Amino acid sequence: LGIGRMLFEKAKQALTELGYKQFQTYALKNNIPAVNFYSAIGGIKIATRDWTHAGETYKEIGLAFYI
Repeated sequence: LGIGRMLFEKAKQALTELGYKQFQTYALKNNIPAVNFYSAIGGIKIATRDWTHAGETYKEIGLAFYI
């Protein structure tokens, strides 16, 4: 496993131990490697939204994970 996958699996394990059945994360829409990574490990695209930071607005994609 790569480091990103290992970190993800540790976070998922911790959430499972806390009783969570699902969680979600957001990635910038134009960050194709991140969107592809989350999709490849089971993320399901559930939403899009705008995020504004320092006067700039960015498009994000929400991905859900069911555990």
